[in-house]
Amino acid sequence: MSCLVFSTKTVDIILGLDWLSYHNPSIEWDLRSVTFDGYACQHPIDPHLVPVVVNSKTGIRTDQILVNTPIQASIPPPGWSAEELASLPLPTWPKDQFPDLFDQEKQDKLPSHRPGFDFDPVLKSDLPLPKHRPLFRLSPFQRKLTDEYIDQELASGKIVPSKSPIASNLFFVPKGDDPKELRPCVDYRELNNCTVDDRYPMPNITALIQQLAGGDYYAKVDWRKAYNQIRVKEGSEWKLAFQCHRGLFQPTVMPFGPKTAPSHMQRFVTWMCQDFLAEGWLINLLDDFIIKTTGTVADHITHITRYLTRLMQNHIYIKESKCQWFVKCNNSSLVMTVTTGVGNVMLDNVFNCGLS
Repeated sequence: MSCLVFSTKTVDIILGLDWLSYHNPSIEWDLRSVTFDGYACQHPIDPHLVPVVVNSKTGIRTDQILVNTPIQASIPPPGWSAEELASLPLPTWPKDQFPDLFDQEKQDKLPSHRPGFDFDPVLKSDLPLPKHRPLFRLSPFQRKLTDEYIDQELASGKIVPSKSPIASNLFFVPKGDDPKELRPCVDYRELNNCTVDDRYPMPNITALIQQLAGGDYYAKVDWRKAYNQIRVKEGSEWKLAFQCHRGLFQPTVMPFGPKTAPSHMQRFVTWMCQDFLAEGWLINLLDDFIIKTTGTVADHITHITRYLTRLMQNHIYIKESKCQWFVKCNNSSLVMTVTTGVGNVMLDNVFNCGLS
């Protein structure tokens, strides 16, 4: 690429019409993204008119970046300055500052009731109770999983034996983060047909994606079994009863499957984090959270600390393995199932599928 040098002040480079015509990229103006999928880019002439620049210098390994000791290498990792690296906390942060948030024993306990935010599906008064369906047939492996699930949830108090006139079916679906694992799910279709809608608004997806652009640092926080961290309103547990080969049970925490559960979750999250959302650095959809910081590493640490303190105050627990704390978008990085790049954002296929 040959460029004319002059003072642009606000931009690094201006791409001319000839260059754009040759590469013919796809431009999503509302998402601020440019995808180089034109024929010239997919089938480049050798050598390509825009040669790849290869940096022969070796950067620092990831495990060297996050140690609280002087970095001996003379070349910082790509995208991180020596000043930024020096300001990073220990690799055990924030777990050492907020140990309860990561405590598995605390996470397995029954959460407390929250007045005004306990889940209560309202049944339509002009319809009979949900139609009963025969017990689902499960494989021997799924029956074993059912036994483990029932024993675990009974011990924690998250389900109790039931005498409800309603009985939805328990079955298993692949987990999103590990398709080889199965998670329990309840077929609430008949209940949903008899439930009054909750029209609490969900955030606009395009607006959320546009909000992601332009940050210097990002963090992703994932709640552990988010729906189960909300209690069912006392006296309404019978509506959510489910059946399996072990008998009839009803949950004391909000399950995944009732059609009003997402609206209820969004209402609770918006109430809990409304000041952070208004300030613009917290981006949320249901139980997915991204912290976007425009500023310094210290500013990013402050945002993370404020958010985790709020979770502590509300007895919300997080899944350490699915959290990311210091993501700098010099390259594409997967955050909240949305791929973000420098100055632009684009939907990931997984995110599209999850919304369809």
